[in-house]
Amino acid sequence: MSQDQQLKGRLLAQVRQLEDLLRGWTDRQHGEGLTGADCNRLQQVAGHLHRLAEAPAGGIEPPAASSPACMLIGEGPAMSRLRNLIGRIAPRDSNVLILGDSGTGKELVARAIHTSGPRRHGRFVAMDCGALSDTLLESELFGHRRGAFTGANTDRVGLLEEAHDGTLFLDELANASPAFQTRLLRVLQEGEIRRVGENRTRFVDLRVIAATSGDLPNLVREGRFRGDLYYRINVLALTLPPLCQRREDIPTLLSHFLAEMEARHALPPRRFSAAVLEILLRYRWPGNVRELRNVVERAALMSTAVEITPEDLPVELLDDLLRGDSEEGAPIVTKTGEQRMIEHALLEANGERTRAARIIGWPRSKLYRRLHSYAIPSGFGRKAQQP
Repeated sequence: MSQDQQLKGRLLAQVRQLEDLLRGWTDRQHGEGLTGADCNRLQQVAGHLHRLAEAPAGGIEPPAASSPACMLIGEGPAMSRLRNLIGRIAPRDSNVLILGDSGTGKELVARAIHTSGPRRHGRFVAMDCGALSDTLLESELFGHRRGAFTGANTDRVGLLEEAHDGTLFLDELANASPAFQTRLLRVLQEGEIRRVGENRTRFVDLRVIAATSGDLPNLVREGRFRGDLYYRINVLALTLPPLCQRREDIPTLLSHFLAEMEARHALPPRRFSAAVLEILLRYRWPGNVRELRNVVERAALMSTAVEITPEDLPVELLDDLLRGDSEEGAPIVTKTGEQRMIEHALLEANGERTRAARIIGWPRSKLYRRLHSYAIPSGFGRKAQQP
């Protein structure tokens, strides 16, 4: 054993002794003249020392290849900037606010920060701020003692205690009720909690990463979100780009999710046709990466051939593209999904029916029968006939 390893072992043993001593003081109601604030500060120091003692000599170790930090898919400028920012934020043991539209991957980024930071050996506890009613809030956050209320048959550890020495991820913070905001602010300020039905004060030391798709500054101005809590959370901030601003990453994301679906559903190898790639690159993706993953899963399951064609895509997606191609103010006629798919293929093929049949994956005879059935004009899709 090297001298550095021996020194690290002795330091870790001393830190554990300090932690045990502090727990004893807390059990004796803050011990020999120590106040709760004193114990809280000492426990925070012990926690920092513990993480320092466990850290490798070279500082923060790089994340494993399977960690969320390495699962941020994309090599475009936006993702490169995001990775660089995560690398600067993660080692700083401060609270973080992640902003971005729904479906952009806010929880994945939060996990990347956690697994790359000094609290990576602690737990990552996620909580949806809008999912709990005020009546359940105290028990979920702080835990409860057996018999504290009807149905409390056992002691329960709250989410804040579970996240001690780790990270608490608060998803959609803008949806937090006023009661939740008040209780959370006190925890961040004092580091103290009490389980429901107990008089004993417990101390928690955690990092908070919050995420929202809402406009928190505007909510603060309107008086619907506490300004003091906003400034407690918004120490370090980063904004995730929507998928429409990083279209260069779409082919990489498609390949990643298709491989995932093949493994998950035991599917034979699939590939996207050139027409599908063009469609997905043009689509506006209001649901961002979450929507793209859903489309890939659906297309992989619907496809009966090796190549995924436009016929395998959701009709809503094709309809959205057709609406975008139509003239502004033109009436929208209700059509079947198959008719929309045929019209889109003809537009892609500049009206060439043989090419349109290849795009869809049909024999020409089948396409001709459908054109007749839907009374689609013979020149439909030719650019020369477009206004």
